[in-house]
Amino acid sequence: MANAALVARLRDDLAPRVDYRELDLSINDPRFAVEAAEALLRHLPIPVTAATTTAGQEE
Repeated sequence: MANAALVARLRDDLAPRVDYRELDLSINDPRFAVEAAEALLRHLPIPVTAATTTAGQEE
């Protein structure tokens, strides 16, 4: 009950610019990792591509 109240309060008090999503996934689910990574990439100041993630790496 307390957890549901906390989530409801956070959701209601977030600024409109905050991207909030509830996923019915375990934190250990690979789909959660994909969703979290994609959310992070959407908020980076530059587009991330395979070229930018491998730049500077030795072959």
